[in-house]
Amino acid sequence: PTDTSIDTTQDIHTDIMQNKLPNVSRESVLAAFCYHFEQLAHELETRGFDALVSEYLAQWMHSGQEVEVQIEDKSQGAHKAVIVGLSKSGFLRARSHMTGQ
Repeated sequence: PTDTSIDTTQDIHTDIMQNKLPNVSRESVLAAFCYHFEQLAHELETRGFDALVSEYLAQWMHSGQEVEVQIEDKSQGAHKAVIVGLSKSGFLRARSHMTGQ
């Protein structure tokens, strides 16, 4: 999401500088964010993450991303893995290049 946010912010900045968008107050942006956030927080509290997972995954950027995985006790060296999705509890799922699991 960060990369998308940066790209979007840069696009909006360019549009504003070229007078393609109306000026928007900080208060309006904050109010819109808070309204949307409150709606999502309420749905999360009342219906759980399962109700939001499809919307979350629609904005998802991590699938296929390579990461390094380190076992907590560091008994083995870090190894490369690829992100394959989310667990039911919302944690990243990855497949190890070394083991295939």
